[in-house]
Amino acid sequence: MRDSVNSLRVKGAYTEGKWMTSPYSRDPRAIGTDAPREVVVRDITLRNIEQMPGVNLAPAVRHRLMEEIVAVGVAEIQLSMFGRGHTLESMSEDVRRVKAVNPACRMIMTGGRSEDDVKLARDAGIEIVQFGGAPAAGAAPIRIGGAFQAAWEGKDWRKSMVPVNKEQQNARVLLLIEACLAVGVEPSCTINQVNYADDEYIVEYASLVGKAGTKGILLADGPSGCAPEAFAYMTRLAKKHAPNAKIFVHPHNGFALANANSLAGVVAGAEGIEVTVNGYCSISGQADLAHVATSLEALYGIRTGIKLAELTRLARVAEEIIGQPISPMHPITGTSAFACGGSDSVIQELDIDPLIHWSLIPELVGNKRQWTITRATGNFSMWEKLDQLGIEADREHIEPVLEACLAKIRETGKPLSDEVIGAIAVGVISQMAAVTA
Repeated sequence: MRDSVNSLRVKGAYTEGKWMTSPYSRDPRAIGTDAPREVVVRDITLRNIEQMPGVNLAPAVRHRLMEEIVAVGVAEIQLSMFGRGHTLESMSEDVRRVKAVNPACRMIMTGGRSEDDVKLARDAGIEIVQFGGAPAAGAAPIRIGGAFQAAWEGKDWRKSMVPVNKEQQNARVLLLIEACLAVGVEPSCTINQVNYADDEYIVEYASLVGKAGTKGILLADGPSGCAPEAFAYMTRLAKKHAPNAKIFVHPHNGFALANANSLAGVVAGAEGIEVTVNGYCSISGQADLAHVATSLEALYGIRTGIKLAELTRLARVAEEIIGQPISPMHPITGTSAFACGGSDSVIQELDIDPLIHWSLIPELVGNKRQWTITRATGNFSMWEKLDQLGIEADREHIEPVLEACLAKIRETGKPLSDEVIGAIAVGVISQMAAVTA
């Protein structure tokens, strides 16, 4: 059986003790030749949770989450957005803590509005400032929080560099790129609401900011209005007209396509992705750090720098801190992501090779396999479960124990925990021993 399976495996797509995936996922005939060898994973959880309903973290708790995220190996972490009350002192403390965990991790603030924001980032030690425009330039005041605050205070919000048309928007972006380059901060430009973009806008914007010296262009689909093929197309178009800038993708999950859109962008040549732990964000969330990183490594063979074995632990820490649990069957990091029924055809297969019907070894991502007794469980698997629980049983015990477990399932209509299975088995074996005596 092992020889038969091994004859079909291709090195790389199959890595013993890690994964077994289709070689087509790495084959240029299937995916083209644009995918990079490695990808910058930028985590934006800290900024996203500031806009999640019901989440308001104390500074010490926020710092714990920040340090846990940095520790898994993200190349960049977005600390927050300008205008949300972060001071030079608080931003400097963030920088100190991030560098203490991983000196190579770079920090980014988004929503840059002015030269003062750029200088604030520089003074705090933050390496990247993000800002940008959107195809619906006339609606910019709706999206820029500073306009509302200025209007509330009776000030002229137009003086806060809030553009009201494409020309003003582009002028603002160019000014901010120049301000970043002047003080040694890396500029990163965004196309917000990229689902409104067409060829003309992407070509014009990418050419403009690329020639001005931006280091990155982010394609951000907050409304979840783009299919994977759209992200791939836009990535190639932006990359063609700004060849010296890294293209980043930032999809949301309104159609449950955030991870697919991230991967589509990377396969098309994007060199960076914005993700969050557990996909956390308001509304339906966005690309999950664990899903995207593991897919890139296992399916495509693209390096991410992420410590995959820490991902499940990070998911539990984030659930605890943020107070919003993910589904038990959440892929990769869910508590039941690798749970299965205990039929003989399933459990005995695992003894032959754990990567026949599973693409990943759960330990790869810090998770574990679970299985319990179901109506499909056979005698061999019942015996194996007892071995797993450390319960000594002879052949004649197996069928009575299995029948007792199935009776309990029929009675309760619920799956049995290992503790319940163990108690049933001990009771049945003791009863049989007493009869024999």
